[in-house]
Amino acid sequence: MKKFNFISNMNSSFKDKKFKQGSYATISTIIIICIVVAVNLLVGKFNVKFDLTKNKLYTLSDQSKNILKSINKDVNIIALYQAGMEDKALKQILSQYEKVNNKIRVKYKDPQLYPEFVKKYNKDENIGEGNIIVECGNRFKVLSYSDLVSYSNYSQSLTAEQNITGAIVYVTSDKKLLIYNVQGHNEDSLSYNVINYLENQNYEIKNVNLLTDSIEADKGMLMIMGPKIDLTPNEISKVQSFLQKGGHVFISAPIMKNEPVNLNKLLLNYGVKLENALIVEGSSSNSLKNPLYIIPDNLNHRITEPITNSKYPIILRASHPITNVDVVRHTVKIEPLLKTSDKSYAKTNLQSEILDKEKRDLTGPFVVASAITDEIGEDDKNPKIVIVSSGNFVDESLTENGLGNTDLLLNSINWLANNTQNISVSPKDLSSNYLQLSGAKQLIFSGLVVIVIPLIILVSGIVVCIRRKNL
Repeated sequence: MKKFNFISNMNSSFKDKKFKQGSYATISTIIIICIVVAVNLLVGKFNVKFDLTKNKLYTLSDQSKNILKSINKDVNIIALYQAGMEDKALKQILSQYEKVNNKIRVKYKDPQLYPEFVKKYNKDENIGEGNIIVECGNRFKVLSYSDLVSYSNYSQSLTAEQNITGAIVYVTSDKKLLIYNVQGHNEDSLSYNVINYLENQNYEIKNVNLLTDSIEADKGMLMIMGPKIDLTPNEISKVQSFLQKGGHVFISAPIMKNEPVNLNKLLLNYGVKLENALIVEGSSSNSLKNPLYIIPDNLNHRITEPITNSKYPIILRASHPITNVDVVRHTVKIEPLLKTSDKSYAKTNLQSEILDKEKRDLTGPFVVASAITDEIGEDDKNPKIVIVSSGNFVDESLTENGLGNTDLLLNSINWLANNTQNISVSPKDLSSNYLQLSGAKQLIFSGLVVIVIPLIILVSGIVVCIRRKNL
């Protein structure tokens, strides 16, 4: 009889509501654990990884991928590290290069174990621990740690992808592209960083004087970088001839004391004019503390697209408007690149000591950079101009990481050279963003986390227990 009662109690307990709920919970837990284990096994087997960093630090940009896919030569990337002492972040980035193109091989060499191997890459300076060598055939480029991570007054940026991709372009290119850098008008010198970036993309810079040196459109492009005085009529005539032969010209034109009559004569032939008026930005979101330091809006173009995607601002100092003329040849195509806000205005009286808008001042918005193409023939032989209405916007103070100024120059040069696959790869910001809270907000969030949320959990638990007890 006792046995029957025991079996009867067992059967009734299996039918009990609490037992069923407990069983469901146990089965659900087992299923979830099995799923988690299975997912982990699959991820481990197929080496699936996700880059969850804010700026996708360990994922190659689309620009890099497009460049790498076009490489058809064997490239070796040699990282000099002692065994077991490799930089984990760099190792993760280098592995991406092999995945995009199987002609790219990454190797690790211990410089202490293989001193003779390292010795053949020593040129101007000793290399060793932490250096990266990118080589293709007889050409190679050595990158130091400062080429991989860059520090500035405002931020810290990861420049590994930018310089490694640039080094790959450099070692795989068959010939260098020439840039004639115009001198003789008090132009500012190019910074070391800018020269390095251009050389990485296989450009050779040659300083020229338009009055004495020859320039050939089929051998290179012309760069007029921040002249403080107007070009002479003879120089303009030489530039015009250069363009008519299919040449390409980059112009960074600062505002001058007097209107640049000769330079405007050249530009009028291609549908634009530089106004001799100083832009004042009335929008705080489009200026950097000073209304003369403008942060223009990027317009849609192949040059500006990567900068827009990187969300790095461009800063131009003492700019002036670029306006379109009413009459222009039908073959001329003008594409604005950068524009000020609707709140901007331009001071026509450059001697005025009043920064506020006056009666004769011009009303914005204004175009401050344009790309111009004269479509008279084949694409690579059409005259092209990129003009930025500011002085040297890539000097040391404006090439800090976190700004798009250098990218604007490099992308413009590549567009002019029809080298669009080499559009600049932007560095990735490593700086941390901190949440700034006032004292009152700190108290509110502290109370929420320490008191309110635990109290809600406690009350919920008590309610669940009471309900189960009453079932």
